Amino acid sequence: MAVSTWTVDELCKSISVGLQNLFPEEIWVRGQIVGLTRSQAGHLYFDLIEPEATNRKANSKMSIVAFKGQLNSIQSVLKKLGNLTLEDGIEVRIRGRVSYYAPQGRIQFIMSGVDPQYTLGHLAAERDQVLRTLASEGLLELNKSLPLPMLPLRIGLVTSDGSAAYNDFVNELLTSRYPFKIILVDARVQGSEAESAIVNALETIAHEEVDVIAVVRGGGAKTDLLAFDLESVARAIANCPKPVFVGIGHETDRSITDEVAHTSVKTPTACAVALIEQVNNFEVFLGRLSSSIANKAQQRLARANETLENSGGRIAKARTVIQTQDDRLAEFSTALTRFSNRALEQAKKRVQAATDLQRAFHPLQVLRRGFSITRDENGSILKDDAPPGTQLITETFGATISSQVTTSSRKETQ
Repeated sequence: MAVSTWTVDELCKSISVGLQNLFPEEIWVRGQIVGLTRSQAGHLYFDLIEPEATNRKANSKMSIVAFKGQLNSIQSVLKKLGNLTLEDGIEVRIRGRVSYYAPQGRIQFIMSGVDPQYTLGHLAAERDQVLRTLASEGLLELNKSLPLPMLPLRIGLVTSDGSAAYNDFVNELLTSRYPFKIILVDARVQGSEAESAIVNALETIAHEEVDVIAVVRGGGAKTDLLAFDLESVARAIANCPKPVFVGIGHETDRSITDEVAHTSVKTPTACAVALIEQVNNFEVFLGRLSSSIANKAQQRLARANETLENSGGRIAKARTVIQTQDDRLAEFSTALTRFSNRALEQAKKRVQAATDLQRAFHPLQVLRRGFSITRDENGSILKDDAPPGTQLITETFGATISSQVTTSSRKETQ
């Protein structure tokens, strides 16, 4: 039996017919998007793989193409029903037909529709699981527990350099009247590189001398903000040693980073405004404190003046009393002097009289008048008779006479 030989064209047509027979109608297929690109013609290309294959080499994948004509309606449905865009990393359920593209010799899936609820459901389920994990470890409140500096002027900024979010945030701070200092760490905030970029930026800025860290990004579709629902990013924010302010440009749904951050606001501009308000609150506090100090100083000064005036009055009164006492003391001193002088004169007279009297009755004066004093041999004045043989010494005014008693007799006294 001869083996037939197919031409390439015949084989390609047969494969194409076979696929049409095998998949006569459109089918739904689900998987995770990787390698998404857009052509200059406006077509969208990506591969669909099993979700569990993201961290290992994919054993199975399907090439997907969404031609420009269908892509507009697909994107319209995504935006209307879930504010979604097709991005690397998201899980999708898409509708289309299996086709064989002969020019490249490959089977591809031509996409014609999408199920937004499928993607939203997976995103919500993953988000809930991450939140439960973070809550069980106490990470939802960890960064919130950090004290916010009263004067946060040194700001660490994590965002894409030169982006609208960067300009909105920086311009708001720099046009304020406060001397903010901004330290930027450039980071991709969208796409497949956003996760590692944000985590690395947070680790870098945490070692800088900043008061707070701000993570900002402009608005976009829900899938544009996927990085801010990732567990690794949430953990980096929760474990940051500085308070983290988050300003992601979404108006409705909150991301997981909003849940773990110290302070969460809606936009980059609002994030800058929150920091300005914190500094303004400190300025108001200083103003109130200054006024309070001034008021207390005024009160104390008033009390001191009142005390001084009262003391002055008491001093004046005391001075009057002292003057009166001085006057009385002067009068008493004068009277005392007069009394003392009189008493002294009288005492002098009494002393003089006693002196005169003493002088008049001095033994010498008695002797001068012709009297004498006789003492025995012991020096005692002889007032009575003395036995014969007693040695006598007689003192007159002008001489001392020694004698001996030969006879002695007592005389009658009146």
